[in-house]
Amino acid sequence: MLSRLYFKLSFNSNSPGSLRSARVVVPLLMGLLHPSSVIDVGCGGGSWLLAYRENGVLELLGVDGRWIDKKVFRLEPELLQYQDLTKSFDVGRRFDLANCLEVAEHLPAEAAPVLVENLVRLAPVVSFSAAIPGQYGLHHVNCQWPEYWTTLFSRHSYRPVSMLGWQIWDNKEVEWWYRQNLMLFASERYLEQHPDLLSRAAPPADIPAHFIHPDCFAFHTDPAVMPLRLVLRALPLAVLSRLRRLTGRRRA
Repeated sequence: MLSRLYFKLSFNSNSPGSLRSARVVVPLLMGLLHPSSVIDVGCGGGSWLLAYRENGVLELLGVDGRWIDKKVFRLEPELLQYQDLTKSFDVGRRFDLANCLEVAEHLPAEAAPVLVENLVRLAPVVSFSAAIPGQYGLHHVNCQWPEYWTTLFSRHSYRPVSMLGWQIWDNKEVEWWYRQNLMLFASERYLEQHPDLLSRAAPPADIPAHFIHPDCFAFHTDPAVMPLRLVLRALPLAVLSRLRRLTGRRRA
C-alpha cells in the first residue's frame, strides 16, 4: 500500500522535473561513456530511459516494483520488468550503464548491499544518487552520506569516478536532489580500459567530504514547505497505524 502511494505521489509530482533533469544530464553521460545499452533500476515512469532513447540509446530496460502501472510507463510496456529491489535479481544480461537515481533511500538499510550487488552485476558503470541524511521525502528510511555508498561499491572493486552534481551544480533545469547527490561509479577493470575517464570526469580537487547544495538547504529551511515536510514525515506512521487498527478490528 505504501509503495503504491509513494509511486503515485512521486510520479505525479516529479515526472516533469525528472524528464527535464534527464534531458540535461543524459547528454553529459553520453559524452563521457557512450553507452549503447542502459538499464534503469527503480525506473518509475521511465523518464530517464526516455531521455536515453532521445540520445540514441536503443537497448533499454527499466526495472521496478509491481506498483508501477505499465499504462503510465513512457516506453513500450515490454521494456519494464518487475523485480523486488530489496532482493537479488538477474535480468540475464549486462548493460553498458546502470542507472539508479533517488531509489536507495526508500529501501531498508539491510537491502543496501543487495541493491549495490545487483547494480554491479548489471553494468561496469553505475550512475547513482541517493538522499543524504536529513533530506525529506516520503518513506526515506536509509539516507546516507556518499561515503556509505562508496564503501558498498568498493567491496566489488568499483570506485567513485565523479560527483556529477558539480557539473550541473548551477543548472536550474536539473532538480536540486540530482545536483546534490549524483555520482558515477566504475569498475577497476573498466577504468583500466578507459583511463581518460578519471581525468575527464574528475570533481574539483578541493571539494569537502560533505556538502549541501544551497537549493537543498533553502528547501529544508523554507517555512512555506514545512507543512508538507511534516505530512511526508508522518504519513508512513499514519498508514501503519491505520493498518494496525483495521487488523485489530478484524481480529475482534
